[in-house]
Amino acid sequence: MILGKLSYPWLRYRKKIIFSFIFDFFLYFLFFAHIIFDGTINSEYRIILFFNLFFWTSLSYIFGRYDFIKESILRRILIHIVLLTFCFAFYNISINYSSNFSEISLIRKFTITFTIYVSFCFLITNFLNQYFHKYIFKKNNFFFIGNEEKAKLVIKEFKNQSSNYIIKPINEIMKIDKKNVNGIIVDNPEEVVKEITKKLIFFQNIGIEVITTLNWCEMYLQRIPSFAITNSDIIKGLFKTEFQSIEMRIKRLGDILLALILLIITFPIILTSMILIFLDDRGPIFYTQKRVGKNEKIFSIIKLRSMRVDAERKGPQWAKEKDLRITKIGTLLRKLRFDELPQLISVIKGEMSLIGPRPERPSIDKELKKSIPHYSLRYSIRPGLSGWAQVNYPYGASIKDSKNKLSYDLFYIKNRSFILDILILIKTIKLILNAKGSTPKN
Repeated sequence: MILGKLSYPWLRYRKKIIFSFIFDFFLYFLFFAHIIFDGTINSEYRIILFFNLFFWTSLSYIFGRYDFIKESILRRILIHIVLLTFCFAFYNISINYSSNFSEISLIRKFTITFTIYVSFCFLITNFLNQYFHKYIFKKNNFFFIGNEEKAKLVIKEFKNQSSNYIIKPINEIMKIDKKNVNGIIVDNPEEVVKEITKKLIFFQNIGIEVITTLNWCEMYLQRIPSFAITNSDIIKGLFKTEFQSIEMRIKRLGDILLALILLIITFPIILTSMILIFLDDRGPIFYTQKRVGKNEKIFSIIKLRSMRVDAERKGPQWAKEKDLRITKIGTLLRKLRFDELPQLISVIKGEMSLIGPRPERPSIDKELKKSIPHYSLRYSIRPGLSGWAQVNYPYGASIKDSKNKLSYDLFYIKNRSFILDILILIKTIKLILNAKGSTPKN
């Protein structure tokens, strides 16, 4: 077997986040060692320091300190100032409420140390941004073995995704010089002839990556475009759902428990939203829609109404940027995802899961099935409130968007696991707190 099996491909782009998280822990303990190990300080203050560390790292993730994207120095300064302000406030309030007197000297000591620490973190963050873009995201040469039409599709996908990879189609592998190649993409391994197989094994043995189109998309795009899937992949069961597996039963139990907890916690939010919707235009508070679920079964979802009562008098329509059909309170509900909360009832009923592909309306779904190859694969699992597509791609409002979102759904179906579900939940919370991804970008 030339091509090895991938495991947890979604971890590839999270190594730098994990590294940064661990590095923050190390720096924090290094800077605050004189407070943590000071024998004159009460243990409750040490606990506050640990909570402040959790607060700092959580906010760093939410505000994008660990993202290492190309951004302006001014934006990075603003991020650090915001985090610094939040952490100062948390620490000061905690100290004052945990003691009968104000520990001014301790607060002063923490303030000075934390300011130096944040300044140092800013310098480290700038260095890591430059390092990762210069060395980790350096350009790599990959050669593609397969038909010319497929090669064009692969090259187009990677040009849209990133300019860090150079992919060249090649019909004669013997012409490849091992000095100028980082990897080889093989479109259809079953059709590779014996002579080429020997050459590929040689390249693998000297450390050059040899990978299928599908696995390349998983590893480098974090999604699987429908063109990368062959009938052989489907027959092999790469997108098959284990019937009544232990993992599925655990997930179902987790869905029910979490949905019940979330309904109880968010009930005040739902009640407040109901009142605001009624006061806005005196119209209905809820509305129902038919959606397509697992095995193409039609079911109804309940949502808090965010559009005008006559929004679809001309029939179902794609959402648009600055959609005039959305009410004033509806704009806020959509930004914060509060309009989706009643769908937790569908999760409890078993029609949906917390994590999975978003269910589509039957009329739109019928159109998408005709336009997008392998679209029906998304019916193999329960649809979800949130999913890999929702946390990685903007709000979809066209067939092109649906095609791109399907590639993320297919990635999730093939790689679904408890850990990936946890990652999606965390990214969903981050999106909600940043109020992003709730409206289409035309």
